[in-house]
Amino acid sequence: ADVLAVARRMIDDDGVFAVVNFSGPAIGDIVAHARTRRVPVLFPHTALISSAGERYLFTSFPPFEGESAVMFRY
Repeated sequence: ADVLAVARRMIDDDGVFAVVNFSGPAIGDIVAHARTRRVPVLFPHTALISSAGERYLFTSFPPFEGESAVMFRY
């Protein structure tokens, strides 16, 4: 199944309150679509996206930039 199509159906047709823990290459598109519908995305399982300036995105992993900045000091 197309992950983005499933997420869109959940958001547009099923009227979910929030999307929780999606991951993979489609997460950027899912976040963008959820943002337009004002649906929160909780804890996407990736560090590839940043929640900086995002009102409806709540991440649980530190971004790679911050993580590498801490690790490479040592």
